[in-house]
Amino acid sequence: MWVTFTDVKGHNITFASVMDIIVVPSYQRRGIGLRMMKHIKETARESGATLLRSDTGLQNVASQKLHEKAKFKPCRIHYEKVLE
Repeated sequence: MWVTFTDVKGHNITFASVMDIIVVPSYQRRGIGLRMMKHIKETARESGATLLRSDTGLQNVASQKLHEKAKFKPCRIHYEKVLE
């Protein structure tokens, strides 16, 4: 797992961003990802973060389910366009 912290100056907000969370395929579907998310939440809170963010791909249904189980809520939509 990889988490970064960002202070938003003038707003008294620090957010932690989950950049990567990876479980080796042979260990997936055992609750490890959810335990990692809980650890990230606890560590972020202890480190002074007031908000936890994480992104996943539209096609990554397993990651979406993990985020739902970890009680994340969708908050924005990103768009991409391939430039030819």
